[in-house]
Amino acid sequence: MRGVNSRLVARLLTRPWSRLGEWRRRSADVVRHQLGRLGAADRAALCAALPALRTLAVTLREEADET
Repeated sequence: MRGVNSRLVARLLTRPWSRLGEWRRRSADVVRHQLGRLGAADRAALCAALPALRTLAVTLREEADET
């Protein structure tokens, strides 16, 4: 653990909101492409897992909102 006199510095870079949308579109394209490469059994397994994944996402969001 570093002391208060540490020279450790964090640099935060901000991105315009428009770039966030661009990143989301690219990410969605990559996921779509990779899903298309999966076999039928793997796609079926993912579909079966969606309700649990949605529940997990909701509870993670709720926890994040509490902090």
